[in-house]
Amino acid sequence: MSNLKNDSLFDLIKSLTSSEKRYFKIYVSNNTSSKSNSVTLFNAIEMQKAYNEAELLKTLVDKRVLKNFRYNKHYLFKLILKSLHAYHSGKSEEERLREQLHYIEILFDKSMYNLCEKIVNSAVKNAEEKELFFFMNQFLNWKTKLLYIKQNTLQVKKELEQIIKQQTNAFEKEKNILLLGSVYESIRIKSVQNFSVRDKKETESINKMMQSPFLKNVKKATTLKSKYYYYSSYRMYYLSVGELKNAYNSSQKLLMIFEEKPRQTYSKEHLLLYANVLVYLSLETAWLKINHNTDLVFKKLNTFFIEYPEIEKITFPLNYLGQIIIAGLSGDFNKLSHTVDQYEGKLNSYQDKVDKERTFVIHFNIACLYMSIHNYKHALKWINKVLNEGSVNFREDLYISAQFINMIIHYELENYDLLESQTRSTYRYLLKRKRLYKFEETVLYFIKSKLSKVTNYIELMEAFKDLKKQ
Repeated sequence: MSNLKNDSLFDLIKSLTSSEKRYFKIYVSNNTSSKSNSVTLFNAIEMQKAYNEAELLKTLVDKRVLKNFRYNKHYLFKLILKSLHAYHSGKSEEERLREQLHYIEILFDKSMYNLCEKIVNSAVKNAEEKELFFFMNQFLNWKTKLLYIKQNTLQVKKELEQIIKQQTNAFEKEKNILLLGSVYESIRIKSVQNFSVRDKKETESINKMMQSPFLKNVKKATTLKSKYYYYSSYRMYYLSVGELKNAYNSSQKLLMIFEEKPRQTYSKEHLLLYANVLVYLSLETAWLKINHNTDLVFKKLNTFFIEYPEIEKITFPLNYLGQIIIAGLSGDFNKLSHTVDQYEGKLNSYQDKVDKERTFVIHFNIACLYMSIHNYKHALKWINKVLNEGSVNFREDLYISAQFINMIIHYELENYDLLESQTRSTYRYLLKRKRLYKFEETVLYFIKSKLSKVTNYIELMEAFKDLKKQ
């Protein structure tokens, strides 16, 4: 905490929801004697749009909070964290298990062993049911401590063997999750880097990953979470090699597995994974135009987010992409614009808390959908977002495609003055790349061999007509 950055407190305050801010002020008034300084500093920082300490000091010039200003900032930071801990207490199974660990420690120190044992037994059962094996092992450690207090040596030996068996099983399941998770992450990263595998080297690389012994049989996945990693690995693989129907089938199998268990048995992480499955299915049913299933998936997704609004923030904006695709494929400009406006409104409400890689993908898709219904003005707006805010570090394939699409949009809008500069800019960028595929080669040939010979607009347009066909 001593290394608290100047803007860390500002970022923490700006991250709070309205209800968390309200709770903080109630918490301060009930739990601290220095509430005036804390609330004054909190309000002053909250008012700023960007952190500016010099302006902040001017605002507080007549306030007591300036005395020991650095200490008051650190104190406020810790106070906000404490209020958040109290506000979110008991809201997830993980949080409840943390609290129970603390209760056991307190009761153990007071020699209330029977009550400790009762809490431990209940917690072990809950942790195992929700696949929270890290917590499960901590409770089993307490069970071992309580066991040694008992006098019956024979009983201790018998119960200790049972505890060791439970711990070994928990460790194995946790290891299974970690190993399958590692396999999935490797495939996911490779697939995102090369979303459409286009040469032999890339194909061999991803095929090698799929040879993992953990992907040979679903029986190798021993928990709900590891099953998620198992089928998601296949889903990402199928997407990367263009087998969309198989990707959809993998998501369907996952949905069936998740829905075999009652929702109340899910941990917070299970809830997020279930939301991911629904989001993936919404995309795949949209791409495959499986209309009878799309409505059902959207209904499940919307109902789920009403019940768990905090999960929607994590999955946003991908949970909008399926609806945007369906609206675009309908060919109805008004329907697409309405859905995109809904997405944009939600995007603005989340401000800078959204994953930039996801928005990059969605904005690219929106531009393509507007192009498909020949609304090039709106397509230009969204392709400019991709080019202006995108980074080639995570989706170079889309960034390159966006440059080509930008050229086509200017051609369709008859922005001939901009067209030549755009093509030459694209040419310079492509020359720096180490990998060239057929599509890029075609465009490069056009720019180098045909565009250079163009002497007037008529010839330029004829050249672009030929390029468009190719």
